[in-house]
Amino acid sequence: MMHEEVFSKMDKAAQLFGVVVLKTESTLPYSSLFIELDCKYWDADRERILRQRLADQVK
Repeated sequence: MMHEEVFSKMDKAAQLFGVVVLKTESTLPYSSLFIELDCKYWDADRERILRQRLADQVK
């Protein structure tokens, strides 16, 4: 998805929901990551699995 389309979707979502933008000092190109949560399909178990996988990637 092109950045323009992502930002358009974020603008629309921000009218209904709180949007959090986290920015790092990473200089890797094309390292943007957008995650949309709390859409009734994401539960605590899936969140735990995601966080464990992310932690495993750091190790």
